[in-house]
Amino acid sequence: MIVCKFGGSSVASAQQLEKVKAIIDSDSRRQVIVVSAPGKRDSSDIKVTDLLYSCCREVKESGSCETSFTKIENRFIEILEDLSLETDSMRKALAEVKKNIDNNAGENYAASRGEYLNAIVIAQYLGFEFVDAAELVVINENGTINEETWELIDKKLDKSKKYLIPGFYGRNKNNVVTTFSRGGSDISGAIFAKAMNAEVYENWTDVAGCYNADPRYIDAAYPIETMTYKEVRELAAFGASVFHSDAIAPVMEVGIPINIKNTNDINACGTMIVSEKNENGPVGVSQIGTYTKLTCRKLMLYKEPGMINLIHTVLRTYGINPLFSTQGVDTFSLVFDKTSISEKNLSSLKTRMLEEFKFDNIDLENDLAIVGVVGQQINDDLLYFKKSIDALYENGIMIYQSVTGSSSLSFFALVKDIEAKKAVQVIFNSLFL
Repeated sequence: MIVCKFGGSSVASAQQLEKVKAIIDSDSRRQVIVVSAPGKRDSSDIKVTDLLYSCCREVKESGSCETSFTKIENRFIEILEDLSLETDSMRKALAEVKKNIDNNAGENYAASRGEYLNAIVIAQYLGFEFVDAAELVVINENGTINEETWELIDKKLDKSKKYLIPGFYGRNKNNVVTTFSRGGSDISGAIFAKAMNAEVYENWTDVAGCYNADPRYIDAAYPIETMTYKEVRELAAFGASVFHSDAIAPVMEVGIPINIKNTNDINACGTMIVSEKNENGPVGVSQIGTYTKLTCRKLMLYKEPGMINLIHTVLRTYGINPLFSTQGVDTFSLVFDKTSISEKNLSSLKTRMLEEFKFDNIDLENDLAIVGVVGQQINDDLLYFKKSIDALYENGIMIYQSVTGSSSLSFFALVKDIEAKKAVQVIFNSLFL
């Protein structure tokens, strides 16, 4: 059995759904299909999920989501008509969804309806059995998968049948519809791949796989043929966005390979994500921002045991979760997401830390980005690190900190956000060209 997940661009229109049908029909093992809400048909289009979020805002402002929901309704009816399918049942489903949103069903419910409605359409088109994800997927408060999910899927789904399931959402323990984070349909696909003991989890999107750099601004970037689960998670942490990093865990636990494929080029190999591979060395470089670096200085800081724990306690009261921290003899520095704290609260934090911990001074470096390099065993050979740092230095890019990861899989450098793309380019050139 193969479990397939099709992303928003793959199910954005009737024309795209015809491609999806051809893919599914080409291999009878493709029995469980997980779908996203319709994405953009072109650069000027609006994703259905974004329209649904707009519906919630309209209800708060005017009591009705008529304006945005009309666009959603037209979108689904157009898809059905283009596929020569009946529209009466969908009109009823749309009317029920609009009524619930107008009655303040909540943002999670509204956001999930793009997947829900699209799954109904595609099930009708393919002749698969529609199953509501809320019947099977139970999501904990922290966004993790509740163990009850596996029992529910085992009882409900028959491995001899074909199913169409909406991604991105489930329900909580109180039976209230709950969504994963954006892009969470990847997680849904992984859940069903694990539960059905799939041979492979195919993730169909609009690109030819996971690239070794962002092809939108690195012209020479190309798809990575094979990656490990751990490499994907590391690369995602540095901003690569082809695959949701949380979707790795379910299939990683049981060793099911993931194949990222291109709906618009069925013959392309894509990227295989596996447990282990023989090749070492860098597989990708990416960047993420914007961050702030806070550096505290105090003579003989290392002689005051327990202070670092106290500092972290204060940071939590301000909602700061440091990405990483380092300590020297007289200094302690940490890096955190700039958007996690307002300028006013940051100033208050700095004043409090100066007074409470008697630091000599505290410095702040704002608008920084992290540029990371990922690859199996890359920290076992200093050549890759040296090439990357040399490339930044030779191109006049200031390095605010360089760090080898906590494993042998990655290293990264802090640079100014405005220079992050250039930093990715020069590191890419030094390692891959």
